[in-house]
Amino acid sequence: MRTTPEQKSLKSSGSKTGKEEEPEETPQESETRSK
Repeated sequence: MRTTPEQKSLKSSGSKTGKEEEPEETPQESETRSK
């Protein structure tokens, strides 16, 4: 899992809703998990 400073900010704000962080990471994480 790669966490960039920008993603950390998104995670912090996304953590509140939980729906904001998933859509952001899903595309990238999906590719990483597929492999």
